[in-house]
Amino acid sequence: MRKMSARFYEHILIDSETFSLARDWKWLLAWSAAVYATVVLLHMLDLPDWSHPLLSVDGEHIMSTHDTYYWLAGAEGVGRAASSPMAALARVLAGLTGSGLGQVGFWAPPFFAGLVAVATLFWGWLLAGRVAGLAAGFVAALAPGFFFRTRLGYFDTDMFTLLAPLAAAWMAAYIAGRYTRPGWLAHSAAAEEGQPPARIAWLALGFGLAARFGGIWHANIVHLNMLVLWAVVLATTVTARPGSRTRALLTLAVFALAAFPGADGAFDFWRGLVGLISGDQASAFASALFFLTVRAKTAHCLAGPVLAAALALALQSPRGLRSLERPVLAAVVLTLVVLESGLLSPVVNFALKLAIYLKPVSEAAGAGGAGPIYPAIAQSVREAVNMPWPTVFWRMSSSSWTGVLGLAGFVALVGLRPLALPLAVPLVLALSSRWLGLRFDMFGGPALALGLGLGCHWLCKGLVAGRPFGGRVLVGLQLALAGALLAPLAVHYAGLRPTPVLAKPHAEALLRLKDLAPAEAEVWTWWDYGYATQYYARRMTPSDGGRHSGRDIYPTALALNTDSPRRAARLIRYSAARGNDPARVWDRMPAKEVEALINGLGGADPGGADLDLPAVVPQYLVVCWENLDLAHWITFYGSWDLVSGRGEHGRINFYRQKFRFNSRAGLVDLMDGSRPVPVSSVKILGGEGDLGRSYIFNFGPHMLVNAQRMELALMDDRVYGSMLVRLLVGDPGDEDISRCFRLVIDDSPNVRIYEVL
Repeated sequence: MRKMSARFYEHILIDSETFSLARDWKWLLAWSAAVYATVVLLHMLDLPDWSHPLLSVDGEHIMSTHDTYYWLAGAEGVGRAASSPMAALARVLAGLTGSGLGQVGFWAPPFFAGLVAVATLFWGWLLAGRVAGLAAGFVAALAPGFFFRTRLGYFDTDMFTLLAPLAAAWMAAYIAGRYTRPGWLAHSAAAEEGQPPARIAWLALGFGLAARFGGIWHANIVHLNMLVLWAVVLATTVTARPGSRTRALLTLAVFALAAFPGADGAFDFWRGLVGLISGDQASAFASALFFLTVRAKTAHCLAGPVLAAALALALQSPRGLRSLERPVLAAVVLTLVVLESGLLSPVVNFALKLAIYLKPVSEAAGAGGAGPIYPAIAQSVREAVNMPWPTVFWRMSSSSWTGVLGLAGFVALVGLRPLALPLAVPLVLALSSRWLGLRFDMFGGPALALGLGLGCHWLCKGLVAGRPFGGRVLVGLQLALAGALLAPLAVHYAGLRPTPVLAKPHAEALLRLKDLAPAEAEVWTWWDYGYATQYYARRMTPSDGGRHSGRDIYPTALALNTDSPRRAARLIRYSAARGNDPARVWDRMPAKEVEALINGLGGADPGGADLDLPAVVPQYLVVCWENLDLAHWITFYGSWDLVSGRGEHGRINFYRQKFRFNSRAGLVDLMDGSRPVPVSSVKILGGEGDLGRSYIFNFGPHMLVNAQRMELALMDDRVYGSMLVRLLVGDPGDEDISRCFRLVIDDSPNVRIYEVL
């Protein structure tokens, strides 16, 4: 036991092994290729299922997440993302590969996800040597929380929101490692080494610029990078070798200046650069014009790297180094760097994000507190659903119990290796998914994988050290661990099915609308399908995934929920005449006046002379079968009372299962063990012949059946009489409908598109 304890102490607590990139780069390159290829290949397990003809439109696969269409529409020059880095990236990849934008959005995510595996492998190398990170490298990017957000068709910023802070943390930790002890309290031969060469400051400058580039993909990446830098600073302050603390902090200051000041201005720089590369002259010209105007944020953006270079140059000069190492001057410089880099901003930023996710069901606006109260949207976002702890740990590892072991291992890892501390930042964010929703658990995979992998490595290293083939044994054990962790994941992933975000008939109808509608036309659809509509129809929508607060979606919800075609049509025109942002007007009015105005839209004299309904660009309304699955929330927002701040869910149940229907008695048997349900009416649509029948003696829900998709919905009178349903499956020739809406594309019951008259 004493001998084993001595080995543990020697190989973990005071491990004096130095890790040199110059020596290990071939090893790292070879295994990086292996873990990268494994991650990409396992992302392709469901590829055969994507060959189904219903999963592609116009030669492109239907995407797996709504946000993908935001960037693809931007790459086509439609929407707010037209000049974004993600849209530019899509254009560049399309140009380099000679494929369409839809193919880029489908294929690219796994290839970027594999980079997380490589970054994790490098973390293992930095903390415990070149063998230590093998298992973690294989597993980190395949944890379910991250895997589910980087599957085929998930072209979104999630490809970078984990990778960028993981890489930035590694770069800062690598710099700090040149000045620090391997443990919090332990001393080793490494602690007596001389100072790193002066060129380490130039390396910090280069790393900082790389971190700045990583921050352009999403605003929150910059704040995560700041938090991991704070963690590195804390570890460095405590574990710096004698006489190295000030120099270490100043070197990290070079990194901060290169990475953070004017990060929003960096967006314009990269936008112009990528625009030039991709041939987007408009984007490049806009960015060049931006720089020529010398706006403040651009100057700030340029000032950071310039100041970083100046500080690096001063650190390289013996005289400048001696001056900067004086306590008073060093304190002043570091304080200015903190202020210039905005390193305190993450506290405010994440507090605001937390407030959004914990927001109550409504928010008030305007008119001295008597203005309209709009519904809050976070409650209906599926990704904000809370999860139990077992699910949280499973989504961060390969099972719940390996997740718990990984967490325990990571806690021990931080206790043994201070430079692992920055990995705690994304891990804490991942653990918060217990309360904030599953979108955050994607950040936990690398930390838990390293906790398992490095723990296994150190325990085994103490047993095989000094023995023949000990190094090969360690490699074999790491590969065995990776195989044990990946096997259940591979089985699970192989059973997954594609997750297209809209049906093929819906997408095809939008493509037809592109050729039918005038270029200036606007398309009303539920916000979930806003981005897809912008991509396929090349027309803007009043709401979408980035514009879906309560004030934004309320007009659309009201138009779909009302039982009055006249009110729906006139509300759309009223909103369009105000830039599709009627809340700008309503916020200056008492809520009761807004309510009276909306109620008057459906009357014979809608609002009187004070209501201005000028001519507007053509407006189109899309109603689709997918909306029935969302009707629970659409009716809630559409029935929202702007005075009391309350809404009421329509009663609707949506089923994707086999059922039996007794047409004589009007009974539907869901074949789930429950009693047959009497229905007051039935419509079976999309089959060889439509069937419609009423059962006046049944007091039950209305039943709609989509025979093409073998799905049915049971709903109450309110939902059945709403525009959501009537415009989809009703008679478009009914007088009250035809006076307000003209059917232009008909694929009922899948989708219909109307022009608003």
